[in-house]
Amino acid sequence: MRDKDIQKIILNMAPLEIQEDWDNSGWQIRLKPEFSRVMTALDIRKDVIEEAIREGCDLIVTHHPLLFDPLRSVDNNYFIGNNVATLISAGISVFSIHTPFDKCIGGINDSFGELLGLSDISIVQGDSGDYTGGYLRKGFLTEPETLQEFIERASGALEMLPSQFRYSGDRDVMISKVCWCCGSGTEFMDLALKEGCELFISGDLKYHTAQAAIEQGLNILDPGHYGTEKHFVRSMADILRKAFPDHGADIIESKTNIDPFAF
Repeated sequence: MRDKDIQKIILNMAPLEIQEDWDNSGWQIRLKPEFSRVMTALDIRKDVIEEAIREGCDLIVTHHPLLFDPLRSVDNNYFIGNNVATLISAGISVFSIHTPFDKCIGGINDSFGELLGLSDISIVQGDSGDYTGGYLRKGFLTEPETLQEFIERASGALEMLPSQFRYSGDRDVMISKVCWCCGSGTEFMDLALKEGCELFISGDLKYHTAQAAIEQGLNILDPGHYGTEKHFVRSMADILRKAFPDHGADIIESKTNIDPFAF
């Protein structure tokens, strides 16, 4: 699997031109022109690198970049420098696709809606002056269900425990229209409210956000940053397997649980 082909497949879908100014998608470490075994992962962490080494992978494709800020030195006493040194020593390259994959059609937000069984998924454009950036999605349930029923079904779809979900609202209220932003999307709650949805889903929702939602009659659900994005691992692996049908067995999904929170 050539580096140029992998890059083309991902960037044709999620071009770097649409990434945020603060983002650093693209090649993080590029060591050779061809790869024999690829692992998809949400983040680079020490235990993820160890897994890649055990599995004989020479490329990791992640959602969150290994390097966000300019690297002024590779210091083995600091975890980022240690990870960079370990990856290079093991001959493992890294490619990351972050905010472009958040925004693009078929990216992480679309696949999240599909996982939850939502239909008519589309981007919320917002009114004049409202910023959505292509992040916020809306979709509809085939049949209305209560918030409690939705949480129970979503926990199965996302392979999470219901206790891992934080929510605010009436568990008996009927849900039909849903808005969501994977990762951290607190700033889009007001747009979700304007859109007329009964439920807003995102990670990293804050105390004052929940209070504002209660005051305005909006139900919110927070499966966590990890919970809303962990399906990237499978989604990206499926994209690469489709592009490289002869290498399906050489494209693997990380099985390391990198959720920093315990439940």
